[in-house]
Amino acid sequence: MNKLLLTLFLLIMLVVGCSSFSNMKQMNMFDEVAWSFKDSMRWSDFEAANQLRKDALTESNPPDFKKLKNVRVTSYEVKQIIPMDNKLKVHQVVEINYYKTDNMIEKTLTYDQLWEYDAENESWSLKSRLPDFK
Repeated sequence: MNKLLLTLFLLIMLVVGCSSFSNMKQMNMFDEVAWSFKDSMRWSDFEAANQLRKDALTESNPPDFKKLKNVRVTSYEVKQIIPMDNKLKVHQVVEINYYKTDNMIEKTLTYDQLWEYDAENESWSLKSRLPDFK
């Protein structure tokens, strides 16, 4: 009887451990993609940042990259990360400081991001549009 309980306990722990490992791997992948997006934004490489968006290739109203060439990001700070839907989505709030080269006035914006995990492709993508730099 004790061997049966011990075996059952070990099987349950194995299943829980595999689930936790899968979630940890998934969140590590999120960290890598979010870091890549941050780097692209920080270097004002909006075309590279846009490639991490899910609808980048199919949207009818893409960002105006000619106008964005005038924008320089000076800081990008993650303020809040909220995992949702069993960690298949992440809401991230970011504060971005930037200026436009034609007026050199630094501004700050809050950028809400919704990231979504695609289990089939094992990848994260951004559902939100790039921020409006007004």
